[in-house]
Amino acid sequence: MMRPLFRKWLLLSLMAALAIPSLSSAQNLLTNPGFEASGGSYDGWTPIGSGAQLSTPDTDNIIRTGSAAAKVYGEFTACPAEVFDVGGFYQSLTPTPGKIYELSGYAYVSSVDPMEGTDTCANNRLVAKIAFFSAPSGGSEISVNEIVIGDGNSSVDQWNAFSLSAPAPAGALRVEVLFLFLQPGCAEGSVFVDDTALYELEPPAATTNLLVNPSFTSGLTGWNVFGNALADTRSFAVYTAPGSAKLYGPFALAGDASGMFQSFAATPGTVWRLDVFSMHTCQGEPPDRTLGDNFGMARIVFRDALNNEIVGNDSTNTDEVVIIDETSPLATWTEHGVIATAPTGAVTVEAFILYV
Repeated sequence: MMRPLFRKWLLLSLMAALAIPSLSSAQNLLTNPGFEASGGSYDGWTPIGSGAQLSTPDTDNIIRTGSAAAKVYGEFTACPAEVFDVGGFYQSLTPTPGKIYELSGYAYVSSVDPMEGTDTCANNRLVAKIAFFSAPSGGSEISVNEIVIGDGNSSVDQWNAFSLSAPAPAGALRVEVLFLFLQPGCAEGSVFVDDTALYELEPPAATTNLLVNPSFTSGLTGWNVFGNALADTRSFAVYTAPGSAKLYGPFALAGDASGMFQSFAATPGTVWRLDVFSMHTCQGEPPDRTLGDNFGMARIVFRDALNNEIVGNDSTNTDEVVIIDETSPLATWTEHGVIATAPTGAVTVEAFILYV
């Protein structure tokens, strides 16, 4: 469901903890990952537009290792009018559904040609993206994960490491690794990329997950919902296809929340863990980065036989962790976890996801 973009929101995918295996024995699947083929080129990559250039000792000489690096800047189409444009480069591969794909590398922003503006969503930025599609060519985008690797907030004059991962969904026949320069305006600035890698990893061993419908495969079935909590199936909003949950503010009194929860029987002394993947994105307004007022959290709450929340002498026995706020990275799924031990008198435990 589409909602007006002035609403601040987050997207959720709940599942068992996803531990990424060691990369020591994995093979880099990318062709020409350092842009050094044929003395410096995009061989193996498909450029988008004319803003994908190279940095060599004869040009910018900004190189992490080897003899070349990628350099990307805006297309400046129709300037000085502000027309959104996209440039960059990508590679396509055949994925194995169920495997984990991890993309990593290094990005560099030079103080000689810096990116402008600290509002990421309103200014030029370079994103690294993993996207899965339903056909070997063309087809529909099933799910994605991406991360901003260069913008006006990036540390300049140094190589900054980045990484992101995504599980290949059922029905995925193509995976694309993309580096996209998103240009909402005509600002200056460029980003360099080097030493990229894509690894295919085994998924973690299956663990028992007590949550009903933890990845929102069937909407919000199994969840008790309050405030503004919706199911979402748009590809950019999904970590594990086909769905996710979307939360946004109740627009009521400060401190009110939208959210969802599930309840389970508990006994004192048992240990409980709640894991959640969360994301906010420029495609829906993220929590305010100036006021820092809205945030999302995961909570574990224990209740007694009268359904009262159990509170200790000095503090509540509720355990919680912030999963989204104004400092969270944009457009990339991040994992959070919270662990709590059931106190004396506990008969019920509740797993909450909240947008406050």
